[in-house]
Amino acid sequence: MEQFGFGKAMSGGTPVTADEIRKMRMNDLLALQESFAKPKLKKSDDPVDQRVAEELDFAKRLLEIVESEIEARGVPASTVKKLEKVEDMLEDLSDIVEAEDKCEGVKAAKSEDLSRRMQRKDLFGENPICD
Repeated sequence: MEQFGFGKAMSGGTPVTADEIRKMRMNDLLALQESFAKPKLKKSDDPVDQRVAEELDFAKRLLEIVESEIEARGVPASTVKKLEKVEDMLEDLSDIVEAEDKCEGVKAAKSEDLSRRMQRKDLFGENPICD
């Protein structure tokens, strides 16, 4: 009954079928997934950037394998969290290296900490990466 009420409210009060309710939910999930998607950055034409990004992605995948093996052995969650943080950093660095506009890549990083560290000035308050 709750599902029907939810579907009816979503459709403006008109009766809806179970299939329509499932479609509504799928559309909501797709919209949510799209809202979390990384922004599409234009890729660098530099083959070195592309290869470095590929290697960083490969390192991330290896860490995921190590993480799952460690998790299976019952290692503390804090250790697994640290590995996940390294994976996220590698993914962000890969995206930055691969981006044609490095500053846009830095600003689009999922990790606000990484983005902030990448944009900081040197000890003399000079040489910011992106203005």
